[in-house]
Amino acid sequence: MEYILSEEKFYESYVDSGGKFTHKVGNKLKLFPFITTPGTEPILSLEKLTGRVISIIDGVQTEHVSIDDVISELMKITSVQVGQEEIFRRLIVSTFFDKNERIKPLNLRLLEVATDLEATEKKHAEYIASVLGDKRILKEAIDKAQESCMKNSNVLENMVVSCISKDTLGLEGEEYFRISVGLVDKFNEDFSFILEDELRTRKNLVQLFEFYYFVYTIQAMMNLDRFFEGDREEIIPLYFSLDWEKTSLGRRCYSEGWQKVKASLDRIFAHVVVLDLLNLTSDDFSQVDYIKLRKIIDGDPELERKMTNEVKKITDLYRKHRNDCTEMKELEREKSRDGDFDLEVRYLFNSVKTQFEYARERPYKGYAKKFIAYCDKYLKNRGRSGMMLTLTEDMVLFLTKICIKNNECIRLKDIFKEFAARGIFLDDISKDEVTTYYEKLNLIEKKSDSGDAKYVKRIL
Repeated sequence: MEYILSEEKFYESYVDSGGKFTHKVGNKLKLFPFITTPGTEPILSLEKLTGRVISIIDGVQTEHVSIDDVISELMKITSVQVGQEEIFRRLIVSTFFDKNERIKPLNLRLLEVATDLEATEKKHAEYIASVLGDKRILKEAIDKAQESCMKNSNVLENMVVSCISKDTLGLEGEEYFRISVGLVDKFNEDFSFILEDELRTRKNLVQLFEFYYFVYTIQAMMNLDRFFEGDREEIIPLYFSLDWEKTSLGRRCYSEGWQKVKASLDRIFAHVVVLDLLNLTSDDFSQVDYIKLRKIIDGDPELERKMTNEVKKITDLYRKHRNDCTEMKELEREKSRDGDFDLEVRYLFNSVKTQFEYARERPYKGYAKKFIAYCDKYLKNRGRSGMMLTLTEDMVLFLTKICIKNNECIRLKDIFKEFAARGIFLDDISKDEVTTYYEKLNLIEKKSDSGDAKYVKRIL
């Protein structure tokens, strides 16, 4: 199958019947769940949509659960004394529904049906379910947890669950494209660990989704910013500071932290548009990003020349319809050897980026702004050093818990390796601060006088 970009699809996707050009993000390739619509509120917490993520992974869906429908079904399978119907109704409503008449997520099975969401929240749930882990492994963990939940739930809870109908969920065509896979295995492990215990599920499941949503998204954005040098497997080092420590401009948490993330965030909408344009292929051609395009070429000069001409065709079309930006018109193609695919893609990228920066700044900045607002919980203002990626005490304890899991203890140096495997890098000063914090909590166990013999005990 040849890589051929379609002019017809360009006009179908970007030009309306009146000849007006309009960007439609995610038309051919869904990368992120953000929108440019002004006035829409950013997603700041994933608590409301966690149940929806679980239901997508589990392959089921439940529309709004009606109190009347649940009670009607319960009345069919229970014996309620005559005259006690209203008391029974009040019991069910107060126990299983909140003040907005939504089902309470009392356990994992009820969490799955507590999914009454707005459109933007649904997008985020689909995104999280698509990119974070292996759905087969995650579903196995859910099935096991739900089986345990059923055994431990009381009779009334089980009856209510049985009265809520669920439909098979079909999400064909709704998948988001996974750019980075370096976190997949760790998420699979951590998700399964959290679901092993009902108390952990209630306390840490939302925190787990929020943390991995944050880390995957910044890793994906930075990978895109590497263009054809991106590596799907690599976890790009990003250094965090600790909420309680002093920092400075000379620390890696400044030079290799939020400053790097913010630079990639500022350009992310241009990447989203460019990759949508680069996927204007036939319906049976698989979706591509920069990494996959480079792999397709794989040292074949003739194929590279052909693909370069395809990109040139779509670049010229785009520039023709975005002719109101003087700064973009002044951009020139770099002269290079015939068929330089990388440079042609970068010329398309620079054209898209420039016309947004100079002529359409609001949607350009608005796209990333929604995610930046979410990132605030992982940031701290350090005065003249500006914002830095930051871990609170609570986040350190959470990371420690999911790194050690059910082991009695692990080596201190291995804790920091496990942090890094989840996208959290600390310099030596921050590592010393974490060690001191563990010591205050009596979590350090020394098996000899050697520094390598320090172990971190499991958090109960």
